[in-house]
This record gives sequence, structure tokens and C-alpha cells, in this order.
Amino acid sequence: MMMMQHEPPENRLVQTASYRPYAWGALSALLLAVVLFVMLLWFPSVGAAWDRNDRLVRDAWFTTAFLGCLIYRLWHWRRRVAFWLAMSALLVLHTLGLLFYSKHVHPLLGWQWVVLVFIESALIIFFLEWSMKRLEHLATKRRASIRP
Repeated sequence: MMMMQHEPPENRLVQTASYRPYAWGALSALLLAVVLFVMLLWFPSVGAAWDRNDRLVRDAWFTTAFLGCLIYRLWHWRRRVAFWLAMSALLVLHTLGLLFYSKHVHPLLGWQWVVLVFIESALIIFFLEWSMKRLEHLATKRRASIRP
């Protein structure tokens, strides 16, 4: 009997998206419309903060831009477990630290974001290097169990 080889899910997703690009575009537009509709109906304070250019909105934009740039620069590590663990941990710690600091001290000023980005970048690079070495055995065990 011939055994079927299973494709990784990301390959199937790419093939489906390239086969029906208009359907994926329409689905993306529908999803965005639903998200905006839900935000406007159920969470009107988010829209009001957006209009006022509130510090919370600015902090969300800075956080999104920082993590987006960091993931873009470190994208070559995306297939490792430690990369996504580190990015998730950074997002949680960054958000909790930002909320705690903003509530108990004062909201971050523009120049303080530069210092925060520098410190967090240095920490994530160090932590990624350390965790890649520390968790490498998990990736090799998983790869060995996947191969027939």
C-alpha cells in the first residue's frame, strides 16, 4: 500500500489562496467589516478614544509598530518554538508593564518610548539566543517524530 504524505497546513493555505485570490480578498474584507461593525456597536469608547487621539491609542500604535518591526527583523527564526514563545511573552510582559506604569506613575512620553524600545530589543535578542539554545532539543524531537 502506498502511504499518503500529508502537506503542512501552511502549504495548503498558500495553494488555496493562490487558487482563489478574489475569494480570499472578499473574505478578508468581510472579516474587517465585521470587526469594525462590532467595535462601533459594542465598544463605542474605543471609537471615542480614537477620535480624541488618546494616549491609549498612541500606546497601542507604538506597541504594534514595535512588535511588527521586531518580528520582521527576526523572521528567519519563525520556524522555531522559542521564537513564538519569546514574542508571546514579550507582548504579555510589555502590555502588563505598560498598563502598570501608566496607571501608577504616568503615561509614557514620546522620548520614553525610544528608551523602552531599546531596552526591550536588547532583552528579546538576549532571551531569544538563550532560549534557542535551551529549547533546541524540543525542535529536534518534534522533527524526528514527524518524519516517517
